[in-house]
Amino acid sequence: MNRGDFDSIAVKQGHLLQKELEETPSTMTTENGADSPSGGAALDAQPNRMAGPKGAWAMKRMNDPEAQMDLDGWLGNFYASGPGVQWMMAANPMPPEEGA
Repeated sequence: MNRGDFDSIAVKQGHLLQKELEETPSTMTTENGADSPSGGAALDAQPNRMAGPKGAWAMKRMNDPEAQMDLDGWLGNFYASGPGVQWMMAANPMPPEEGA
């Protein structure tokens, strides 16, 4: 066979296809890019949900004056601590001084 009989683009595509066929993926198929579209438990049904069922902590925070005072005290202590000051500085950067 003469090498001049083959189109270079077709040869490159053939090499790419051959390479893809040699690969062995860990999954058979994907759905919208996900390996296992049904995998994992429902997030609202996990027993270790930190926020409580359906926002119970947020509702308590809004409706219970004692919970409001407890959290306000905790936040006050946090903002007065070293990590709290660093967090506030990162969250609310100071505007540059005029003339600087």
